[in-house]
Amino acid sequence: MSEYGAVKGWKNRIRIGVSSAVNESIWKAGRDPLLNSFSVETGVDIDKISVLGSRQPVSIVEGVKDVTGSLERNLYSKNATYNEFIYVNDTTHYDLLKATGLQGEAGLECKILWNAISNKHGDGYERVIKNVKFHNYRVAHSARDIIVESVDFDASRLCIYRGSRQMITIIGTDETLYNYQVKIELDSSNFDFDSSSNDGSDIHFVDDDDNELPFWIESWGNDHAVIWCKIPVIPAGGSVCIWMIYGDTGFHRRSNGYITFDFFDDFKPSNNYVLFAVFNDVHASDQCDNPTANRYCLEWNAKLDLVISKFNEMLYKGFDFSVSNGDFTDEDGCADACAETKDQVIATLQAQIAKINNLIAKHYYCLGNHELFKLTKDEFMNYVGMEDKYYYVDVDSNFRIIILDAQYDPSTNADRGLEDYSVGHIPPTEMDWLENEALNTSRKCIVFSHQLLCAGGGFYSHYYVDNAAEVRSILENAGNVIAVINGHVHKNYYEITNGIPYFITEAQVDDSGLDNATYATFWAFDNGAVGMLGDRGTNSHVPPVSSPDESRWVIDDGSWRIAGILQGRVAVSKGYAWIHSVHSYSNIALRFKQQVSSPYTSVMWRYQDTNNYYYYHPSNDQIKKKVDGSVSTIASLSPIDESLLHTFEVRLLGTTMEVICDGVSLGSADDSELPTSGYIGFLTYRSDSTGFNGFGAQADVCVRKFRSPEPSVII
Repeated sequence: MSEYGAVKGWKNRIRIGVSSAVNESIWKAGRDPLLNSFSVETGVDIDKISVLGSRQPVSIVEGVKDVTGSLERNLYSKNATYNEFIYVNDTTHYDLLKATGLQGEAGLECKILWNAISNKHGDGYERVIKNVKFHNYRVAHSARDIIVESVDFDASRLCIYRGSRQMITIIGTDETLYNYQVKIELDSSNFDFDSSSNDGSDIHFVDDDDNELPFWIESWGNDHAVIWCKIPVIPAGGSVCIWMIYGDTGFHRRSNGYITFDFFDDFKPSNNYVLFAVFNDVHASDQCDNPTANRYCLEWNAKLDLVISKFNEMLYKGFDFSVSNGDFTDEDGCADACAETKDQVIATLQAQIAKINNLIAKHYYCLGNHELFKLTKDEFMNYVGMEDKYYYVDVDSNFRIIILDAQYDPSTNADRGLEDYSVGHIPPTEMDWLENEALNTSRKCIVFSHQLLCAGGGFYSHYYVDNAAEVRSILENAGNVIAVINGHVHKNYYEITNGIPYFITEAQVDDSGLDNATYATFWAFDNGAVGMLGDRGTNSHVPPVSSPDESRWVIDDGSWRIAGILQGRVAVSKGYAWIHSVHSYSNIALRFKQQVSSPYTSVMWRYQDTNNYYYYHPSNDQIKKKVDGSVSTIASLSPIDESLLHTFEVRLLGTTMEVICDGVSLGSADDSELPTSGYIGFLTYRSDSTGFNGFGAQADVCVRKFRSPEPSVII
C-alpha cells in the first residue's frame, strides 16, 4: 500500500503472452485460443485482472498462478457468437483490461482500470479509466503467441475495491439518456451465484459515490437472473460504471419496481400476502406410459425437475411453500397399462422424494387415492415425512393452510389403503377437528383436499368428497376461508360458492412433454383476495375481491380484479372489457408477464379510446389496430405456445412497434394512422356465454424508456 504514492507517473509495462506450457486440455477440446495466458508486470500488487472487449471472445479458466510477482491466466475462445465483448467471471476483485482489437493493427487502443487490494471502499483513491496504447507488439499464430509491451498509462489514481462488489460498465449510444432503465443479466459466466443468497435479497446497486440506485429483480434462480437498474445519466458516446454489491445482509435499498420504472404495477392489494404453488396428480411410475388414457407416468422425472426449478426461481418474490395435492405416485401401472409391484412403487417414491429435497422452500403433502393403491397411509406418510394424515400449518400471523385427508371409506369411516378406489370422504372425527380446531383462528385459511369439495362442475360423483356439502357448510360458517384447492379430476375448474372460491388444478401426468408439466402459482392477501396464475395448461383465475389502483388504471368496461395478477372479465354474455393506464406514453417498452390460454386476452398500446388503439392478438399471432371502431390487421407475427406463461415486451419508437416474447422478436410493424403517444392497457373479449373469457392474466406490468440502439452492459 505504501508504494501507491511512488507509482504516480510511472510508465508501467504490461506484457501479454503465452505461458510456458500450453494447456493441453483446451487444445484437445477443439477450442481455438486467442491467448493462452497473459501476465502483468507492475509495481502495484494486483490480485486479479478481467479482460473485456476483443475481436474474439475469451474466457478465463479458474485459478490464478503467481509467477514472480506477475499474474498468469489461461485463456481460451469460449463462444464464437460474441464478437464485441469478453465476459469474465472475476467477482473478488475487478481489474479491467479492455482491448478493441488483437489482430495485428498498430497502436492497439485499450482501457485499463487498476484496483488495489483492499477490503475498504473509498479510502482516498478514486476510479479512473485512462486510454492507453500498446506499441511494438508481434503476433505469431503458429505458437499462439501475442506479445504487447511498452504501455503508457497514468496509474496515479487507483480504485480501492471491496470483495463483495462487482463492477458493471454501461456504454452509451449517440444520445445522452436520463433515468434510463438498463437490463443486467447475470449467469454463471459473469457472476458466482454461490456468493449470493438464494433469493437475491442481499444485492443492491450503487454509483461511484456510493449513492443507492433504484433496481428491480425480474427473475432470480438457477444460475440466472434478470435485473433492471435505473441509471441517472448515460452520456452520449461515453460510459458509466456502477457497482453491484452482493452478500450484504445489512440495511440497503431493496428491489422495487415502483421507483425503477416509469410505470409499474405488481397488482398487490396489500403488503401482507403469502405466495405458494400447487401441483397434483403426478402419477409417477417407472414402468410404463398409457397414451390411450393420455397419461405419461414415465415423464414424472423431467416434469418434476422443471416444476421444482420453477418453484426455486420464485424465492426472490417471497415464495413461501408448495403443496403436492394428491396422487404423487400412481401405484396402478399408469392406469392399468402394465403391472406394477409394491417394491417398484417404493423405488419410484424414493426417487421422487430425493427430487423434492431439492426444493428450497417448505413442501407439504396432501393424501390422494393413488398413494394408497399399493401402500398404507402409514407407509406413504413414513416415506415422505408426514406426521399427520390431516393437519394445519400457520404460515405467519395472517395465514393458515389446512390439509385435509379425504381417503376414508364412506361406509365405515376407516382408513383407505391397499385398494383401488376414487371417491373421497371426510369422517366425523376430522370434521370435528376442522370445525373446532383448524378453523378456530383469526388467520385467513386456505384449505386443500385431493377430491373435490366444490358444488358444481358436473363431474362424475366419484371425483367428489361424498359429504362435501357438510364440509362446505363448516367452511362457510367459519367465515375465514379464502380459498379451497382441489385436484383429482384432471381438469381446470373454478367456481365461487357462498363467497368461497374453489380452484381445481390440472393434472401433471396428462399430455406428453415439458410444456405440460402443469402447476399453479397462488397469491393470497390478508384482505381475502386470492389469485391463481396458471402455467403449462393450467388456467388463471381471480375472484372479484380487489380492484386495480385508480391512481394507475382507468376501467373502460368489464370487471377487472387483482390479487398478485390482473384479470379482466366481460360483465355481460358477449363483448369487450378494457383497462388502460392513467398516463400516456411514447417511445417506451411495455414489459409484462401474461398467460394467454384465453383466446381473447390482449395488450394494447397507443390507446386513445375504446375505438382507437393498437393491440397484439396472441391467438391469431397478429398486430391489429382499431380505428374509429373498425379492426384491421397490420402485421402477422410468429406463433407462440398459448399454454405457457410468457414474458412479453412491446417496443414503441415513433410509429414503429415490435413484439418480443421471452427475448425473441415475434415481428414488427410501422403505422402512423393513430398518434404515437397514447395509453397502455389490456383487453379481453367474450364471444358468447360459454366463451373462454377470464382465463388469461397479466403480472408485473412495467413501462421503461426505450431507444434504439440501447446502451450495452458489460459485467
